[in-house]
Amino acid sequence: MKIHSSLTKLRIDRIFKVIDDLVYHGCSVVNDECGITEIIIRPVLHSESDIVGYKSSLFVTSANYTSLMLDEITVRGYDEVVGIGNVSVIDVAKQLSFLSKKKLVIIPCILSNDSFCTNRVTAQNTRSWSAAYPDRVIIDLPLILETPKHINSLGIGEFIGLYSSYMDYCVSYNEPIVSRIISFISDSYNQLVGNNWSNNMDKLRLLAACLIFKCLIMRFSDNHQIGCGIDHSLAKALETMYDIPHGFAVFWGCAISMALFPHWSNPEFSLSTLRKASSTLGHPIGFAADHLVTNLESIIDLAREIRPLEISCINGLSNNQISKAKRILWDTLS
Repeated sequence: MKIHSSLTKLRIDRIFKVIDDLVYHGCSVVNDECGITEIIIRPVLHSESDIVGYKSSLFVTSANYTSLMLDEITVRGYDEVVGIGNVSVIDVAKQLSFLSKKKLVIIPCILSNDSFCTNRVTAQNTRSWSAAYPDRVIIDLPLILETPKHINSLGIGEFIGLYSSYMDYCVSYNEPIVSRIISFISDSYNQLVGNNWSNNMDKLRLLAACLIFKCLIMRFSDNHQIGCGIDHSLAKALETMYDIPHGFAVFWGCAISMALFPHWSNPEFSLSTLRKASSTLGHPIGFAADHLVTNLESIIDLAREIRPLEISCINGLSNNQISKAKRILWDTLS
Protein backbone atom coordinates (compact mmCIF):
# COMPACT_ATOMS: atom_id res chain seq x y z
CA MET A 1 0.00 0.00 0.00
CA LYS A 2 1.39 3.41 -0.97
CA ILE A 3 1.81 5.76 1.98
CA HIS A 4 0.94 9.33 0.99
CA SER A 5 2.20 11.03 4.17
CA SER A 6 5.51 10.60 5.98
CA LEU A 7 3.79 9.54 9.21
CA THR A 8 5.80 6.36 9.70
CA LYS A 9 5.71 4.08 12.75
CA LEU A 10 8.98 5.61 13.95
CA ARG A 11 7.51 9.10 13.78
CA ILE A 12 4.33 8.00 15.54
CA ASP A 13 6.48 6.53 18.32
CA ARG A 14 8.35 9.84 18.58
CA ILE A 15 5.06 11.76 18.84
CA PHE A 16 3.85 9.58 21.71
CA LYS A 17 7.22 9.94 23.44
CA VAL A 18 6.82 13.74 23.35
CA ILE A 19 3.29 13.51 24.77
CA ASP A 20 4.34 11.11 27.53
CA ASP A 21 7.17 13.46 28.51
CA LEU A 22 4.76 16.41 28.66
CA VAL A 23 2.09 14.63 30.68
CA TYR A 24 4.44 13.00 33.19
CA HIS A 25 7.43 15.34 33.26
CA GLY A 26 6.16 18.68 31.94
CA CYS A 27 8.77 19.17 29.23
CA SER A 28 9.91 17.69 25.94
CA VAL A 29 11.82 18.53 22.78
CA VAL A 30 10.53 18.09 19.23
CA ASN A 31 13.27 17.60 16.66
CA ASP A 32 12.50 17.06 12.98
CA GLU A 33 13.07 18.54 9.53
CA CYS A 34 11.13 21.65 10.60
CA GLY A 35 13.65 22.39 13.35
CA ILE A 36 13.81 21.98 17.10
CA THR A 37 10.99 23.07 19.40
CA GLU A 38 11.27 22.96 23.17
CA ILE A 39 7.86 22.57 24.87
CA ILE A 40 7.28 23.21 28.57
CA ILE A 41 4.04 22.76 30.56
CA ARG A 42 4.39 23.89 34.15
CA PRO A 43 2.31 24.82 37.20
CA VAL A 44 4.13 28.11 37.86
CA LEU A 45 4.13 31.48 36.16
CA HIS A 46 7.06 32.47 33.96
CA SER A 47 9.46 35.28 34.64
CA GLU A 48 11.23 37.32 32.01
CA SER A 49 14.49 35.52 32.72
CA ASP A 50 12.78 32.19 31.92
CA ILE A 51 11.73 33.46 28.50
CA VAL A 52 14.57 35.49 27.09
CA GLY A 53 17.17 33.34 25.41
CA TYR A 54 18.90 36.17 23.59
CA LYS A 55 20.16 39.64 24.43
CA SER A 56 17.19 41.42 22.92
CA SER A 57 13.59 40.20 22.66
CA LEU A 58 10.58 41.83 20.99
CA PHE A 59 7.51 41.10 23.12
CA VAL A 60 4.26 40.89 21.14
CA THR A 61 1.22 41.28 23.42
CA SER A 62 -2.44 42.26 23.28
CA ALA A 63 -1.35 45.86 23.89
CA ASN A 64 0.87 46.23 20.81
CA TYR A 65 0.19 43.42 18.35
CA THR A 66 -1.94 45.51 15.96
CA SER A 67 0.76 48.15 15.60
CA LEU A 68 3.43 45.49 15.03
CA MET A 69 1.41 43.50 12.50
CA LEU A 70 3.68 42.48 9.61
CA ASP A 71 6.23 45.13 10.69
CA GLU A 72 9.35 43.26 9.65
CA ILE A 73 11.53 46.38 9.92
CA THR A 74 10.86 46.75 13.65
CA VAL A 75 11.88 43.15 14.33
CA ARG A 76 15.30 43.57 12.71
CA GLY A 77 16.60 45.27 15.83
CA TYR A 78 15.83 42.26 18.03
CA ASP A 79 17.22 38.76 18.39
CA GLU A 80 13.92 36.93 18.95
CA VAL A 81 10.15 37.39 18.94
CA VAL A 82 8.12 36.47 22.03
CA GLY A 83 4.35 36.19 21.59
CA ILE A 84 2.30 36.28 24.80
CA GLY A 85 -1.48 36.23 24.48
CA ASN A 86 -4.40 34.91 22.48
CA VAL A 87 -4.64 33.57 18.95
CA SER A 88 -4.43 36.97 17.24
CA VAL A 89 -1.28 37.91 19.17
CA ILE A 90 0.32 34.53 18.46
CA ASP A 91 -0.46 34.78 14.74
CA VAL A 92 1.26 38.18 14.53
CA ALA A 93 4.30 36.85 16.40
CA LYS A 94 4.56 33.84 14.08
CA GLN A 95 4.33 36.03 11.00
CA LEU A 96 6.93 38.49 12.31
CA SER A 97 9.30 35.64 13.13
CA PHE A 98 8.79 34.11 9.69
CA LEU A 99 9.43 37.39 7.83
CA SER A 100 12.44 38.38 9.90
CA LYS A 101 13.96 34.88 10.29
CA LYS A 102 14.18 35.48 14.06
CA LYS A 103 13.74 32.89 16.82
CA LEU A 104 10.18 32.52 18.13
CA VAL A 105 8.91 31.93 21.68
CA ILE A 106 5.16 31.42 22.23
CA ILE A 107 3.36 31.73 25.59
CA PRO A 108 -0.39 31.20 25.10
CA CYS A 109 -2.91 32.57 27.60
CA ILE A 110 -5.75 30.35 26.34
CA LEU A 111 -6.17 26.78 25.08
CA SER A 112 -9.12 27.41 22.77
CA ASN A 113 -7.19 26.05 19.78
CA ASP A 114 -3.79 24.72 18.71
CA SER A 115 -2.30 27.85 17.14
CA PHE A 116 0.42 28.11 19.81
CA CYS A 117 2.23 25.06 18.39
CA THR A 118 1.56 25.21 14.64
CA ASN A 119 3.17 27.17 11.82
CA ARG A 120 -0.20 28.31 10.45
CA VAL A 121 -1.67 31.81 10.40
CA THR A 122 -5.39 32.29 9.73
CA ALA A 123 -7.25 35.31 8.36
CA GLN A 124 -11.00 35.84 8.69
CA ASN A 125 -11.68 32.15 9.44
CA THR A 126 -11.39 31.14 5.80
CA ARG A 127 -7.79 31.44 4.58
CA SER A 128 -4.57 30.23 6.17
CA TRP A 129 -0.93 30.11 5.21
CA SER A 130 2.41 28.89 6.57
CA ALA A 131 4.54 31.01 8.89
CA ALA A 132 7.10 30.04 11.54
CA TYR A 133 7.11 27.10 13.91
CA PRO A 134 7.95 28.21 17.46
CA ASP A 135 11.43 27.45 18.76
CA ARG A 136 10.04 27.37 22.27
CA VAL A 137 6.53 26.95 23.71
CA ILE A 138 5.91 27.76 27.38
CA ILE A 139 2.50 26.82 28.77
CA ASP A 140 2.06 28.35 32.20
CA LEU A 141 -0.99 26.66 33.69
CA PRO A 142 -1.74 29.49 36.19
CA LEU A 143 -1.94 31.88 33.24
CA ILE A 144 -4.33 29.53 31.41
CA LEU A 145 -6.41 29.20 34.58
CA GLU A 146 -7.21 32.91 34.42
CA THR A 147 -9.14 32.30 31.20
CA PRO A 148 -12.85 31.43 31.70
CA LYS A 149 -13.71 27.74 31.60
CA HIS A 150 -16.01 28.01 28.57
CA ILE A 151 -13.23 29.55 26.46
CA ASN A 152 -10.64 26.89 27.27
CA SER A 153 -13.27 24.21 26.62
CA LEU A 154 -13.31 25.28 22.97
CA GLY A 155 -9.93 23.59 22.71
CA ILE A 156 -11.62 20.23 23.26
CA GLY A 157 -13.67 20.86 20.12
CA GLU A 158 -10.45 21.69 18.28
CA PHE A 159 -8.84 18.47 19.48
CA ILE A 160 -11.69 16.04 18.80
CA GLY A 161 -11.92 17.32 15.23
CA LEU A 162 -8.70 15.37 14.74
CA TYR A 163 -10.75 12.16 14.90
CA SER A 164 -12.86 12.88 11.82
CA SER A 165 -9.98 14.62 10.04
CA TYR A 166 -7.75 11.61 10.49
CA MET A 167 -10.45 9.18 9.32
CA ASP A 168 -11.21 11.43 6.33
CA TYR A 169 -7.52 11.64 5.45
CA CYS A 170 -6.91 7.89 5.65
CA VAL A 171 -9.95 7.10 3.51
CA SER A 172 -9.24 9.84 0.96
CA TYR A 173 -5.59 8.85 0.49
CA ASN A 174 -6.06 5.11 1.00
CA GLU A 175 -3.76 5.01 4.01
CA PRO A 176 -3.92 2.51 6.85
CA ILE A 177 -5.71 3.68 9.99
CA VAL A 178 -3.38 3.53 12.99
CA SER A 179 -5.43 2.22 15.91
CA ARG A 180 -3.03 3.76 18.43
CA ILE A 181 -3.93 7.25 17.18
CA ILE A 182 -7.68 6.53 17.26
CA SER A 183 -7.41 5.11 20.79
CA PHE A 184 -5.47 8.13 22.03
CA ILE A 185 -8.09 10.54 20.70
CA SER A 186 -11.00 8.51 22.11
CA ASP A 187 -9.39 7.93 25.51
CA SER A 188 -8.25 11.53 25.91
CA TYR A 189 -11.65 12.87 24.90
CA ASN A 190 -13.35 10.72 27.53
CA GLN A 191 -10.86 11.82 30.19
CA LEU A 192 -11.44 15.47 29.34
CA VAL A 193 -15.24 15.39 29.43
CA GLY A 194 -16.08 12.19 31.33
CA ASN A 195 -16.31 13.80 34.77
CA ASN A 196 -17.40 17.22 33.53
CA TRP A 197 -15.02 19.80 32.15
CA SER A 198 -13.45 22.15 34.65
CA ASN A 199 -10.53 24.55 34.78
CA ASN A 200 -8.00 22.68 36.90
CA MET A 201 -4.33 21.89 36.47
CA ASP A 202 -4.79 18.23 35.52
CA LYS A 203 -7.45 18.88 32.87
CA LEU A 204 -5.56 21.82 31.38
CA ARG A 205 -2.30 19.86 31.27
CA LEU A 206 -4.05 17.04 29.40
CA LEU A 207 -5.80 19.45 27.04
CA ALA A 208 -2.50 21.17 26.25
CA ALA A 209 -0.89 17.80 25.54
CA CYS A 210 -3.82 16.79 23.31
CA LEU A 211 -3.57 19.98 21.24
CA ILE A 212 0.19 19.47 20.92
CA PHE A 213 -0.47 15.87 19.81
CA LYS A 214 -2.67 17.17 17.01
CA CYS A 215 0.01 19.67 15.96
CA LEU A 216 2.67 16.96 15.90
CA ILE A 217 0.50 14.66 13.77
CA MET A 218 0.36 17.44 11.17
CA ARG A 219 4.01 18.40 11.55
CA PHE A 220 5.46 14.88 11.36
CA SER A 221 3.24 13.90 8.43
CA ASP A 222 4.08 17.15 6.62
CA ASN A 223 0.40 17.49 5.79
CA HIS A 224 -1.92 20.04 7.41
CA GLN A 225 -5.03 18.24 6.16
CA ILE A 226 -4.46 15.18 8.34
CA GLY A 227 -5.47 17.29 11.35
CA CYS A 228 -7.63 19.94 9.70
CA GLY A 229 -9.72 18.07 7.16
CA ILE A 230 -13.45 17.50 6.78
CA ASP A 231 -14.22 18.84 10.27
CA HIS A 232 -12.44 22.13 9.52
CA SER A 233 -14.07 22.47 6.10
CA LEU A 234 -17.47 22.15 7.76
CA ALA A 235 -16.35 24.36 10.66
CA LYS A 236 -15.34 27.19 8.34
CA ALA A 237 -18.79 27.01 6.74
CA LEU A 238 -20.45 27.08 10.17
CA GLU A 239 -18.31 30.03 11.30
CA THR A 240 -19.24 31.94 8.17
CA MET A 241 -22.96 31.20 8.40
CA TYR A 242 -23.46 31.60 12.14
CA ASP A 243 -20.49 33.64 13.45
CA ILE A 244 -19.68 31.10 16.17
CA PRO A 245 -16.30 30.41 17.88
CA HIS A 246 -13.87 28.17 16.03
CA GLY A 247 -13.77 25.37 18.63
CA PHE A 248 -17.56 25.33 18.78
CA ALA A 249 -17.69 25.07 14.97
CA VAL A 250 -15.10 22.25 14.84
CA PHE A 251 -17.06 20.31 17.47
CA TRP A 252 -20.19 20.40 15.32
CA GLY A 253 -18.17 19.88 12.14
CA CYS A 254 -16.96 16.63 13.68
CA ALA A 255 -20.56 15.75 14.66
CA ILE A 256 -21.73 16.27 11.07
CA SER A 257 -18.86 14.09 9.84
CA MET A 258 -19.88 11.27 12.17
CA ALA A 259 -23.46 11.49 10.86
CA LEU A 260 -22.31 11.49 7.23
CA PHE A 261 -20.01 8.51 7.85
CA PRO A 262 -21.48 6.55 10.80
CA HIS A 263 -19.12 3.63 10.14
CA TRP A 264 -16.27 5.84 11.41
CA SER A 265 -17.67 5.50 14.95
CA ASN A 266 -16.36 3.21 17.65
CA PRO A 267 -17.81 2.34 21.09
CA GLU A 268 -15.78 5.12 22.76
CA PHE A 269 -16.30 7.82 20.15
CA SER A 270 -19.51 8.41 18.21
CA LEU A 271 -22.20 10.99 17.55
CA SER A 272 -23.94 9.82 20.74
CA THR A 273 -20.86 10.47 22.87
CA LEU A 274 -20.55 13.93 21.30
CA ARG A 275 -24.16 14.63 22.24
CA LYS A 276 -23.50 13.72 25.87
CA ALA A 277 -20.49 16.03 25.97
CA SER A 278 -22.17 19.00 24.30
CA SER A 279 -23.82 20.33 27.46
CA THR A 280 -20.68 19.74 29.52
CA LEU A 281 -18.70 21.84 27.06
CA GLY A 282 -21.36 24.52 26.84
CA HIS A 283 -22.34 23.68 23.26
CA PRO A 284 -26.16 23.87 23.35
CA ILE A 285 -27.80 20.91 21.68
CA GLY A 286 -30.51 23.20 20.37
CA PHE A 287 -28.02 24.74 17.96
CA ALA A 288 -27.53 21.38 16.27
CA ALA A 289 -31.23 20.56 16.06
CA ASP A 290 -32.15 24.02 14.78
CA HIS A 291 -29.36 24.61 12.29
CA LEU A 292 -27.38 21.50 11.37
CA VAL A 293 -30.37 19.44 10.27
CA THR A 294 -32.27 22.27 8.62
CA ASN A 295 -29.35 23.70 6.65
CA LEU A 296 -27.08 20.69 6.14
CA GLU A 297 -27.05 20.95 2.33
CA SER A 298 -26.08 24.63 2.50
CA ILE A 299 -23.36 23.94 5.08
CA ILE A 300 -21.82 21.23 2.90
CA ASP A 301 -22.02 23.35 -0.27
CA LEU A 302 -20.30 26.26 1.46
CA ALA A 303 -17.63 23.97 2.92
CA ARG A 304 -16.79 22.76 -0.58
CA GLU A 305 -16.72 26.34 -1.86
CA ILE A 306 -14.40 27.61 0.91
CA ARG A 307 -11.89 24.76 0.52
CA PRO A 308 -12.30 23.62 -3.09
CA LEU A 309 -8.83 22.07 -3.45
CA GLU A 310 -8.99 19.76 -0.44
CA ILE A 311 -9.05 16.04 -1.19
CA SER A 312 -11.80 14.92 1.15
CA CYS A 313 -14.69 12.49 1.55
CA ILE A 314 -16.97 15.53 1.57
CA ASN A 315 -16.49 15.92 -2.18
CA GLY A 316 -18.02 12.56 -3.06
CA LEU A 317 -21.19 12.77 -0.99
CA SER A 318 -24.45 11.75 -2.60
CA ASN A 319 -27.84 13.31 -1.91
CA ASN A 320 -28.89 10.02 -0.33
CA GLN A 321 -25.96 10.16 2.14
CA ILE A 322 -26.86 13.72 3.09
CA SER A 323 -30.51 12.78 3.63
CA LYS A 324 -29.49 9.85 5.85
CA ALA A 325 -27.14 12.10 7.80
CA LYS A 326 -29.98 14.56 8.46
CA ARG A 327 -32.09 11.75 9.90
CA ILE A 328 -29.19 10.53 12.05
CA LEU A 329 -28.53 14.03 13.34
CA TRP A 330 -32.18 14.58 14.14
CA ASP A 331 -32.65 11.19 15.84
CA THR A 332 -29.47 11.58 17.90
CA LEU A 333 -29.52 15.28 18.74
CA SER A 334 -33.18 16.21 19.03
